[in-house]
Amino acid sequence: MLVEGKALTRVYSEFKRVDGEAGDGLSLIEFVTAFLDGAGTGVDATTTVKLLIDLFQQMDINGDHKTEWSEFISFCIDAGMAAAASFPRPDFSFLYDARFEDRLTASPVMLQVSYFKYTKRRYGEGRRLFKMAPLHHHFEKSGWKETQVVVRFWIITMLLCLVGLSTLKLR
Repeated sequence: MLVEGKALTRVYSEFKRVDGEAGDGLSLIEFVTAFLDGAGTGVDATTTVKLLIDLFQQMDINGDHKTEWSEFISFCIDAGMAAAASFPRPDFSFLYDARFEDRLTASPVMLQVSYFKYTKRRYGEGRRLFKMAPLHHHFEKSGWKETQVVVRFWIITMLLCLVGLSTLKLR
């Protein structure tokens, strides 16, 4: 199901409205209504409603018959990653490989330990590459707030995903 920006804007404003009132997310009826209001004319309503009901049931992870904005966004990201994974493997497939993040986090730790042992043997005292390992703690020790580190890592992740997706070899 292809969703246009107008429908997403309508759903987002509906989520914000409900969050302001009760803060417990959209019910199935509110969710379907928000999408149908944003979809406009020329849409087969019966098929769309069936698809939206199925979508809502897939997104409602905690089973409370309401979907919060975080559930909606998580589902959209997961669906996008699943769609990207279904493409043939590009040259930069490691950029959106789930293990890449683990390797990126573990690499500074290995570098820190190796460098510390090397400088201890060489100079008699161990020196450090980073203020603290893993890497995100180095930035926190440098004065960045935790949220600032997280947002910057998100931005880098999105950019790396775009680079990876831009190198897809479409046949």
